[in-house]
Amino acid sequence: MNQQNTTNTSLFSTSWENKWEDNIISNESELNYKQLSIISLIAFLLGLGSFFVFLTLWFTFIGVLGIIFSLIGILLISRSDGTLTGLLFARFGLCLSVISLVSVFVFWSYYDYNMRYEADQFCQAWFNLFTQENNFDNIPLIKTATSVYWERKDTNNAETWWKKQYENKYSHKDIHTLADNKLFRTMLALGAEMKLTLYKTQNVYISNEEQRVTNIYAITFKDKNDNNATKSFFIKISADRKTQIDNNLNQKKKLTGWSLSGFPEFILPDEFK
Repeated sequence: MNQQNTTNTSLFSTSWENKWEDNIISNESELNYKQLSIISLIAFLLGLGSFFVFLTLWFTFIGVLGIIFSLIGILLISRSDGTLTGLLFARFGLCLSVISLVSVFVFWSYYDYNMRYEADQFCQAWFNLFTQENNFDNIPLIKTATSVYWERKDTNNAETWWKKQYENKYSHKDIHTLADNKLFRTMLALGAEMKLTLYKTQNVYISNEEQRVTNIYAITFKDKNDNNATKSFFIKISADRKTQIDNNLNQKKKLTGWSLSGFPEFILPDEFK
């Protein structure tokens, strides 16, 4: 009876072998355990949050942090000898952050280009009013360019416009200010002899409520004393883009128009001072 018990618990017994196998399986599961990288998880969350940059550029830092955390996470996982996991999170976070930053850069680059183009077209159209024949008849349009098109009234008939200015005592000051402007009188006198060229864009300002482009133009004309020579001077024009929602017959219509911030002025660019 004692011999039988000894045999059952010997080194070669089945029960001993089962316990040994259980210990091996338990040790293998502990060896295969990998910890999730917190850095990679944060990088993934930052990658998702980086798309807030389309709301405002102030959120650009989220995409930058997403790229930094993603690269750190990938580096830590590669050096962990298999003890860390989460490489997929880090890679997704990196892709999302890069895509959001590149996309917003392309979007704002196109938006900036389009706004500069529209502002230049508006300024060119305003300038052409001075170069037409009988440009004095265009004074109403030249003057009212400081307001967006839906606020302009009676500009097609110069005689009617002048009559209303005469009858409105509050308009006298504006008209006298315009008549006393040396640039205004110079451009009217030169007329079709002038040629306008965009010299450079001095400033672009964008906000939720206001968009403004300030351009410097070079005006060139022939020298009356020497037909082979030309003279030039510079003017600065600031154009604003305004947006308004017009509720007409229960239908909302978005109106977008350009206007001049103020009457242009003579300017000498810094590189010529």
